[in-house]
Amino acid sequence: MSDGAAQAMGSPAPSPGGGAWWPRFAILLVVLLAWLPGLATLPPLDRDESRFAEASRQMVETGNFVDIRFAGTTRYNKPIGIYWLQAASAALAGPAMRDRIFVYRLPSLLAGFLCLLMVYECGRRLGMRHRALFASLLLGTTLLLVAESDIATTDAALLATVIAAQLTMMRTYLSVRDSRYAKPGLARIMGGWAALGAGVLLKGPVILAVVGATALALSLWDREWRWLRSLRPLSGILVAAAIVAPWAIAIGYASHGAFYQQSLGHDFAAKILGGEESHGAPPGYYLALASFTFWPATLLLLPALADAVGQRRDPVYRYLLAWSGSVWLMFEFVPTKLPHYILPVWPALALLCALWIGRASIAKSMRGQTWLRAAGAAQFGLGAIGLVAASLYLPPHNGGSLEWPALVAAALVLAWGCAAILFLLRQHYERAAVLAVASAVLFYLLLGFAIVPQLHE
Repeated sequence: MSDGAAQAMGSPAPSPGGGAWWPRFAILLVVLLAWLPGLATLPPLDRDESRFAEASRQMVETGNFVDIRFAGTTRYNKPIGIYWLQAASAALAGPAMRDRIFVYRLPSLLAGFLCLLMVYECGRRLGMRHRALFASLLLGTTLLLVAESDIATTDAALLATVIAAQLTMMRTYLSVRDSRYAKPGLARIMGGWAALGAGVLLKGPVILAVVGATALALSLWDREWRWLRSLRPLSGILVAAAIVAPWAIAIGYASHGAFYQQSLGHDFAAKILGGEESHGAPPGYYLALASFTFWPATLLLLPALADAVGQRRDPVYRYLLAWSGSVWLMFEFVPTKLPHYILPVWPALALLCALWIGRASIAKSMRGQTWLRAAGAAQFGLGAIGLVAASLYLPPHNGGSLEWPALVAAALVLAWGCAAILFLLRQHYERAAVLAVASAVLFYLLLGFAIVPQLHE
C-alpha cells in the first residue's frame, strides 16, 4: 500500500530513519522566533520561578547537590531533577551570570526544543513525512508550551520525559498490533524506562500517572494486557529505580524523612485530595481554557478529534486517543488545577492534528466535517481575538503605551489568523496550518518585544 493510499484509509505507513535537514531547521527557527523574546524579556513570573532559580543558585554555590535549600530553609515540594538542570546551567554560565533569570530558564528552553524534535521524529516514523513538521510546529506554538519553555520551572523538562516514555510505549504497542511496525530494540525500550525514571526525579509520581493512565486505557479498550510484556517491565523497573534510588535514599537520610513527608504527604496528596492553595476548580476547567492554551492548533483540533474517533480501529489513532483522552480526564478530575497541568496531553493532540491534515488533504470531501471545520475556525478566532485584546489591554493599564508598530503587528496577527480560517474553510489545510503557525509566531514576537517590556519598566 502506498503512503498516500494508506493515509487516505487512515493507516499511516511507517517511514525509516534519516530525512532532510530542513524540517529540523524550521523547528529551530520557529523556536528562536517564538520562544527567545519571552525568555529574554519576561521578568520572574511568580514566586515559584524565583524560588526554583534561587535554590539552584544556592546549590551551585554550596556544592550540596542532595539537599534542596532556599534562603536558609528547606524546599521539599519537588524532587531534585530540575534543580540539577538549572544548577548545571548556572555553573556553565559562570559566577557573573548567576543573577540572571534567563540562565535558569535555559533548561526549559532546551527541553521544549527536544520535545518538538521527538514529536517530529515520531510523526515521520508514522509515515507522515513532511506533515510530521506540522505536528511539531503546532505543538511548539501552543501558548502553553511557549510559556512553559520560557520559565524556570519543571513542566517543559517533565514533558520531554513524558514524550520519550510515551513514544517508547507507543512503538511497542504498534509493533504488537500492526505487523508493519518493527518492534523496538532492547536499548530503545530501556531508554523509555530511563525517561520514566528521569521524570520521577523531575516531578515525582506525575509521569507514572500519565503513562499508567495511557496503558490502562489501552488495555481496557483492547481487553488485553499481554502487550505490556513487550515493554520488559522487570528490567525496565530496575533501570528506572537505578536512576531514582541513589538520590531518593540520600535525601531520605539527609532530611530524616522530612522530604517525603512534605513532597508526598503534603504537596502531592493535598493536590489529589483537594484544591490546594485556592487552585481548586470543577471538571471542565481545562476544556474551558483550551481555546487559549492550545491556540493556534485549535484551528484543526475539533475535526481532527472527530476523524480520529472514526479511525479508532487503527492502532495509531487508538494509542493517541487513549493517551489524550485518559490523561485529560485524569487531570479534569484532580481537584487542584493549574493551566499547565494539562501539558502532557498536547503532543498527542498535535500528532492527531497533523494526521488529520494528511487524511483531509487527500480526501477533501470527508463527511460531516463542514460544521466541525466551522467550529474549529470559531474556536481559533476566539483564541486569537482574546489573546490579542489582552495583550493590547495590558500596557495602557500598567503605565505603558501602545506604539504604532505594536498595533500593526496585532493587526497582522488577526489578518493572518483570518486567512488561516479562510483556507481551512476552503479545504486548503496545509496553507491553513502554515498561516496559523505564522500568526502565532508574530503574536509571540509582539508579546516579547512590544508588550512584556512595558509591564516591568
